[in-house]
Amino acid sequence: MKDICLVGYGRWGKILLPKLNDICKGKVHVIRGRDIQSIKRLPDCSWFFVATPDHTHYEIVKHCLLNGKNVFCEKPLTLSLEKSKELFEISSKMGTRLYVSDVENYGKNDIKINKKNYFYRTKQQKILNPIDVLEMLFYHDAYMIKDYIERGEVKNISIKKLDKSNVKFKIIFENTQVDFEYVFEQKETQHKLNNTDIDRTTDKLSIMIRDVLKNNVDYQKNKNSALFANKIIDLVKEEIKKKELV
Repeated sequence: MKDICLVGYGRWGKILLPKLNDICKGKVHVIRGRDIQSIKRLPDCSWFFVATPDHTHYEIVKHCLLNGKNVFCEKPLTLSLEKSKELFEISSKMGTRLYVSDVENYGKNDIKINKKNYFYRTKQQKILNPIDVLEMLFYHDAYMIKDYIERGEVKNISIKKLDKSNVKFKIIFENTQVDFEYVFEQKETQHKLNNTDIDRTTDKLSIMIRDVLKNNVDYQKNKNSALFANKIIDLVKEEIKKKELV
């Protein structure tokens, strides 16, 4: 396995680095910068792992792809559906591989979707902007249920609560209704779907990284999941803007 490069050494970069050092047989280069200026000169590596802030992903991933590099990007790929589509198109034209983190798909979960469903998640941390919940937490829940929804068209979105301690909204799809609730500054961390715990014991991150580096992943499925999550997030943001204008 050739050398790989980690771009970004913030909170998530510090989580990724020991995993990469353990799995990669070559050298792991680290670019500590957080913006496009820090990666103008790319080292000769087979994969670039992007763990910079969300708003920087688009330019950094695009630069890597246009230089013929394979890219693993922490979710979300970008902050809009259109920009994410563009990056996947560039990857296809350049003949490179592009994979977006879908770490929750590597857990031992028995997902069952009913007519009515309820995602519930608590975190100990604080948030400054409740809309950040969409890329931070909701993104995972969105791609987890994608394959279980018969038809993914959204019929209605209703925002129930939106503040720094609690975010709650409902999405009605063609044949399925899903309520999402995220609660912050709690004593314990929980992640449940329909009162069943989502797997938090498996080392999902290591499994995902190992599969990506071994090319043992379904890139088309990953692309579809990433774009689906982007699409749903864009729709929820539009509904939040409508609510703010009322």
